[in-house]
Amino acid sequence: HFGVAVSTKSNTNPDDFETIAEWTTPPREEQWREYKVDLSKYAGKNIWVALRHFDCYKQRWLLVDNIMIANIMSDEEMKCKWVNDSPSMGLAAAGEGNIHFNAINIYAEDLVAYITVNAYKDVDGGKAYGRPMTFKVIVAAKETAIEQITTDDSNTEYYNVNGVRVPAARLVPGIYIRRCGDKFDKVLVK
Repeated sequence: HFGVAVSTKSNTNPDDFETIAEWTTPPREEQWREYKVDLSKYAGKNIWVALRHFDCYKQRWLLVDNIMIANIMSDEEMKCKWVNDSPSMGLAAAGEGNIHFNAINIYAEDLVAYITVNAYKDVDGGKAYGRPMTFKVIVAAKETAIEQITTDDSNTEYYNVNGVRVPAARLVPGIYIRRCGDKFDKVLVK
């Protein structure tokens, strides 16, 4: 017989632990079994988890392997810090919070960026971090040629490669970033 107990007070006093699940296994069982316990009611708290082998006759040991305590957070609880090794794609070099951006590639070759994200949750005045994950983002090169620009849309804006806004009437031959609402693309003015 064994169980899982949890304490929110300490790990030094056995009376602080509450058994939240328990099972009885057949004697001399020779196959591994998986047992799961829901710890969601302790989310955001510091806890101690104990495995207890008790109320057994002639079972002197309990074989345990591959213990995993996973923190599954809701979207409201999860926050993240991130680092981007290629800010030229339209995402800052680093930030905190959810990542939202429109990728921009003004170059003739594909742009590759590695974004490392580290999720965390605020816990008792500190932060509990997860395992960082790195994502590879490839923004394909795209060439668009424009012979003449005419627009009645006051939402269309043009920016040079330095990020300076240029009025449509003053565009000279070159590469520009065109923004129309929440969409961006690269254009070549001939």
